[in-house]
Amino acid sequence: MAGMPNAFRYRIFISYAHADIKTASWLHAALENYKIPRKLVGLVTAVGETPRRIGRCFRDEDELGAAHELGPVISEALKSSDALVVVCSPKAAGSKWVNQEIEAFKALGREHRIFALILDGVPHGGHAEECFPPALKLTASGGAAEPLAVDLRKFGRPDALLRIISGLFDIRYDNLKNREERRRRAEQLRLNAVVIFGIALFAVAGVGSWLALQNDARATTAQRTAEVNARNAAQAQTNAEISARSAAQAQATADKSATEANENAAMAAEKQAGIFASEAAKMTDAGRYPAGMLLSLYGDPAAANNPTVHALRPEGFASLRTTLVAAFLHRSSIIIERRAPDTLAILSSDAARAVLASDDAARVIEARTGKVVGELPGPFDGIKRIAFSLDGSRIVTSCYNGAIWIWDGWSLKKVATLQEEFYRSVDQVEFSPDGSRVVTLNNNRLGFWSTKTGASLGQSEYSAAPISNFIFSPDGSRILATNRGVDAQILDGKTGTVVETLSGHLAPIMSASFSADSGRIVTASADATARIWDARTGAIINTLVGHSEPLWSAAFSVDGTRVVTASSDHTARVWDSRSGTSLLTLVGHSGYVKDAQFSPDGLHIVTASADHDARVWDTHSGGNIARLSGHVQSVVSARFLSNGQIVTSSYDETSRIWENPTFHLKSASEQVRQACERLRGMHVYDFAPDERIKQRVLGDKPPYPCGPPPKGEPDWPRDGPKY
Repeated sequence: MAGMPNAFRYRIFISYAHADIKTASWLHAALENYKIPRKLVGLVTAVGETPRRIGRCFRDEDELGAAHELGPVISEALKSSDALVVVCSPKAAGSKWVNQEIEAFKALGREHRIFALILDGVPHGGHAEECFPPALKLTASGGAAEPLAVDLRKFGRPDALLRIISGLFDIRYDNLKNREERRRRAEQLRLNAVVIFGIALFAVAGVGSWLALQNDARATTAQRTAEVNARNAAQAQTNAEISARSAAQAQATADKSATEANENAAMAAEKQAGIFASEAAKMTDAGRYPAGMLLSLYGDPAAANNPTVHALRPEGFASLRTTLVAAFLHRSSIIIERRAPDTLAILSSDAARAVLASDDAARVIEARTGKVVGELPGPFDGIKRIAFSLDGSRIVTSCYNGAIWIWDGWSLKKVATLQEEFYRSVDQVEFSPDGSRVVTLNNNRLGFWSTKTGASLGQSEYSAAPISNFIFSPDGSRILATNRGVDAQILDGKTGTVVETLSGHLAPIMSASFSADSGRIVTASADATARIWDARTGAIINTLVGHSEPLWSAAFSVDGTRVVTASSDHTARVWDSRSGTSLLTLVGHSGYVKDAQFSPDGLHIVTASADHDARVWDTHSGGNIARLSGHVQSVVSARFLSNGQIVTSSYDETSRIWENPTFHLKSASEQVRQACERLRGMHVYDFAPDERIKQRVLGDKPPYPCGPPPKGEPDWPRDGPKY
């Protein structure tokens, strides 16, 4: 990059206290998006040649907590940064980490490249009001120093930004300010010229039309008087004919819609049956016969009148049915958080494939073996975001230059390009659950796009409440948007229109998610509480109170009966989602618990912690079943995959896939015994692991009811259990 010494990966390292994250986030985005006026590009100053763009900036987003020294990621970023900008406030003055970052940067011999942005407090003003960290007021040799500082309160954001940039590139502030104002005036003049030209063109056309109408009116007045009665009669006849045609057309449209609806329902039922049959086959191959039977029956249209299926409706086998079906339908891609500046990874929902991306390449690998199976042809200019569709048939990539492409997930051929010039370097990109749409987030604007053609389906802007992150509801009808503030918004899933605002938390919302049936939302907040909301009305259903420190995440069990929360107080808690009662406290981690999630069957919970470990817990006893050790920095997320494996992501720039240590704990006979108990008196036999799982429901006199087999019967016959 022009103007940046080759040894530096980042132009600026932004040092700040965690309480000032809102200002630090604004500064980060403003610096990376700013364009130097063209007249100043290439200007050679004492710090080198002036570039068109400032380049990458580093900002650590994680609290360092109880560590005793700066970690290797922070130390390496300081060495790789050309300049240091310190966000100064009383909080920053009291932060040992901000002070250590300044000391480390001065020790590199670049104290002349340190700039201060005053957010709050008074320089050299007493203990309570002091805004400068101690290291900022001293030179590297220990003498007194007067840092280069810009007061954000005095100059405002736009002017303060220009002053920081002028110091960064050794450009006179007046010169930069004048060039910026000229650029804005030129843009305004161009806009004014277009408006004036349009008004003039409209005026000329209007005058011509008026004159023509006047001439026609004078020429036809006499003729109109003679023909008015005839026209009225003809018009009445025409109106009658139009009404008849409209009625016929409405009937034809209704008939066509009904036919299409029936055809679509039939196609959907057939597709669903195939999907469920495939999942059922996998379960039976793994020895999970009751689950396989249940899933195959649920998805088989031919079994609609089977008495067992009716028993599985809400009044019968509701818990197991909901757990299995919702667990399959609610799967989503597991994104491994981007930590290294040139590496990005994402897993498909079935955990079979992954995409590994660098600035100029994206390779598809087998997740289990690491074997490269293909490469997206590009060319790319810095890949920023990647996402899989839920069924794995599509991949979307976005680059720093604004290019957004959709790829076939199997052939890896480009199938669509999103065309819109104002979308540059999107902050988030996701598929809708049905895969028909792609939604992008950029500069507080959501864009909706067709997956097939790449055409724009609309956009919505949220200047009043900026969006920092969003997720779809499982049924795709709603979008939940958060903004690092105390409120969240429910949006329409197709238009982005604000439907409801969730207000009530007293500190920023750290996590938000839907229940599997899309009917409820749970939010986790830094105010140490979680709240459960009605997703349709936005009303608060329950407030979960019990943690003593801020919460990082909250999630429903698949059947929606429980919620698990993760907190900085080193614990996770399990709650009854209907009553709000605390059921279990999971104790064992020695650091912040960053994430907690249920397994699809609801029997286990996995937690991720800043103590570098993940743990697996039993949801009935609260006992710790397994400890997943291997990461060397904080584990920030952990998820169960649909195949029973666990994936974890860490700030050590790696993710790991673990075999679920609980997957094989229960014998097949124990699974059948529990399934029989839940059938509540029904008599089921002939669970056979063949292509179509067969079962029978007997009348009042079965051979023997659910329970232990009669004396002499084997506990687990080779051809399937017969209870």
